[in-house]
This record gives sequence, C-alpha cells and structure tokens, in this order.
Amino acid sequence: MTPPTPIPSHDREPWMQPAIEAFEKIEVPARPDDRGTIERLLMTEMSDRTVPSRLRIGSFLNETTTRRAIFALAAVILLALVLTAVLMPTFSPQEAFAQMVENVQEARTAVMDTIVTSGPTTLFAAKTYLKNPGHMRQEMQSYPTTNIYDFVNRKMLILMPPEKRASLADLSTGEQRTPEQMDLVAGFRDLPAGQAKLVEELVEGGQKLLVYDVAQENLTRRFWVKKQTLLPVRMQMEMTLPGSKEPTRMVWDHMRWDVPLDDALFSMTPPADYQLSSPTLGAAGPADLTKVLRLWTTLSGGPFPDEFHPMSMYQFAELFAQYHQRIRAKGIDPVKAHAELAQAVGSNSTKPEDPAFRGELQAVIGRGATYLAVLVKRNDWHWTGKGARFGDAERIICFWKNDDGNGYRGLDGNLKLRPLSPEQLPTTAPTTMPRQAPKDRSTKNP
Repeated sequence: MTPPTPIPSHDREPWMQPAIEAFEKIEVPARPDDRGTIERLLMTEMSDRTVPSRLRIGSFLNETTTRRAIFALAAVILLALVLTAVLMPTFSPQEAFAQMVENVQEARTAVMDTIVTSGPTTLFAAKTYLKNPGHMRQEMQSYPTTNIYDFVNRKMLILMPPEKRASLADLSTGEQRTPEQMDLVAGFRDLPAGQAKLVEELVEGGQKLLVYDVAQENLTRRFWVKKQTLLPVRMQMEMTLPGSKEPTRMVWDHMRWDVPLDDALFSMTPPADYQLSSPTLGAAGPADLTKVLRLWTTLSGGPFPDEFHPMSMYQFAELFAQYHQRIRAKGIDPVKAHAELAQAVGSNSTKPEDPAFRGELQAVIGRGATYLAVLVKRNDWHWTGKGARFGDAERIICFWKNDDGNGYRGLDGNLKLRPLSPEQLPTTAPTTMPRQAPKDRSTKNP
C-alpha cells in the first residue's frame, strides 16, 4: 500500500503548523480485507435469487484514494475550525455592548412589538417598524390609528382609517420632544456603554443571550442581546415620572433586524382617498394643559386623575370607551354629550359623527402632552390632584416653576391659572394653614 503523501510544512503560516502536525499523528483504523468483504457481499446477493446482483466494487479497489479523500476532508474541517477560532473576534462585556450599539446604527430595518405599561395598566401597544435613517411606523393596537415619523425632515403623519382622514404635522415647531429623542435607533447613540453591566447569560428559544443593565438617574434600561449577532432581541426601559407613583415600563420585544420592508410603509403621503389636514402646532402652553385636563374631567364625569404625567395620555382611549358606555347606560342624548365634549376642548363641532372632531381631540391630547413633557423636564412639575374634582376652586391640582426659575404657578380645581407663593404650594391635599416652603424652592413671588 502506498503511504499518504506527506503534507508540506507551512513556513508562511507558522501558527498552522502545530495543528497540522497534531492531525498527522491521528491513526486511521485499518480497513477490513477487501477480498473477504467482496466475497461476503457476493454470497449474500446470490442467496436471494429474486434480486439481480448489482454489486459495485470499484470503490473498494482504490484504498489509497479513499484514505486521501478522508484525510483531505478532515483537513478542510480542521482548517475551518482553526480559522474560525483565530479570525472570530472576541469581546469583553463592555466591548460587546459597544459593538451592539454600533450594529444597531448600521442595521437598515427592524420590526418589533412595543408595549407601555404603568403598574398593571397597559397604556400603549403597537407594532413598530423602523427604517434607517430616521423613519418609524407605529400601528396602534388599542385604536385604529397609524403614526408615521420622518425624523430627518421632522414630520409626522397620522392616518385614521375609519374616517379616511390624515394629519401631517411639523415636528420642528413648538417646545416638544425633539425628533431625535423620539427616534429609537438614534437613542442608542447616547447609551453610556461604559455603564453597561452584564448581569447574566442565558439561553432562550435556542438563542444564547447576553443580558445587560444600564442604570442612570431615575431610569433603568435592560437589553437582551443575541450573542451570535450582537443585536438586541428585547429592550426594556423603566422609570418613575414626576406625578406618578407607579413606574412606567416600556418594552420593545421580538426585535428582528434587517428584514425586508416595503418603502411604502414609511410614505409621508396619505392614500388618495384620505382627507388631509396640516395643523400648525406652534408652541404649546398652559392653555393646552388646561384643555387636556378639562377633556379628562368631562370623560371621567368630574374626577381628576390620581396621577398625571406624559404617559397618562395613553389612557384616553380607555376613558373614551368608559364615557360612551356611561352615556348609553344613562340614556343621555348623543348630541348633547357631543356638545359637552366640544365645549370642553373649544370646538365648534355640532355632530357626533363629525370626522374632523376626532382630529381636534387628537390635537388637544397631543399639545397637552407636549406642554406637560416640557414642564416635567424643565419646570419642577408637581401633580397634587388626587381626590379632587373639577369645580374644587380652592384646591391646587398641579404646580410648576416659572420659566425664569423664580416662583411657581399652578392650576386650581376650576382649571384657572394662578401664581403661587411658597406658602401656597400644596403637598397632596389642600392645607388650612400656611406652611414653610422647602429650602430648595424660590422665595420670590412670581
């Protein structure tokens, strides 16, 4: 038998030589005698005369070729394993997290489920689609509305299929969340990778995941990162907003990256049969906060909410459902009920089926949320309206610091704007005696 041709030494790749030499020392088990094997096969075939003999013995005749083929195949497999071990990058936990952030920026598309909860209450649920750079589509699950964002050009298109209406808004006007803050992918750029802490490694659905926590002031984010791709499959953000006792949790789940998506999903042009309006948002202010609170108390039948913060706006869908159930149960004339809602938000609409009225309601809620977000972020916002009802004139339901930082103002139970001295600042209930203002608050009158 001719011995296998020796493999030459690889002078140019000395790191391969130990692996090759180790492979050469592997003993290949002796093969059975070819002649005996052939005879046994012939005897077996001849014992069954109903089956014609089709013995192929060519593969048994060239032992040298067979051994070389096996050796070559094994060598290729070994080479692939060695190259994988050498060329596959390895990362520390922080480096892997930083690479994840970079991979998200480079991904072209993504699809995920978005859920926002406050305590046990689901505020918001949507199917979310992303396209880089700067496009997002959210299909709401609780009510038939689709929001499409163009963060690059600072536009938002709202589609309302039941009424075949659309609203195109300019996000570059007014003091609201900037498009960069609303862009989920852009938000990854500011993640402090140095603060990311690997809390566990687990296997979920056959996938190896790295679980990271990133804690910042009043905010905790958790990422489940697929180890193979270093892309997130789930992200959770939890925070306690001013005016809220229950933490607000936002979850982006079942995240899939670089999936084929039709560009039409992100078109800022509504269907041809939709009626389009383009409201001018302008700068939101206290009047917008007053309107949205008056809408709330009209829908609730008088009570102010226990908590009130930007995420509370998602509770309006439930409030509207409860309101319509109540007027049906009490036999209230729908036209009269509609007039009450129209008056609450300053609308001239007179017909319950008026499709334009829904757009007006959305504008009231949107502008109220915009101004409230500004107060929460910049103006030391406080909500003290738990247990109060519309008409409680002596009750201060909320207050905030003036824009110049000197003094406070707030709304009473009649939703009248009032300047407040430090002694008038409430806690969670009306006070009968003036109290000493906290040291960190201004002592100047507004």
